[in-house]
Amino acid sequence: EISSRQVQEHNEVGNMIFWFFFSIVGQPMCVLLYYHDVMNRQAQTNG
Repeated sequence: EISSRQVQEHNEVGNMIFWFFFSIVGQPMCVLLYYHDVMNRQAQTNG
């Protein structure tokens, strides 16, 4: 039988993994994609 305490602990671990992964990989990736998009738009307008 799985108690609600075990489920709660599992959710906390999953949450920690998600935020750890997101803050290290997700945010720089968003910045790089935004930078890439801006550079592409400048290149298109400059011809």
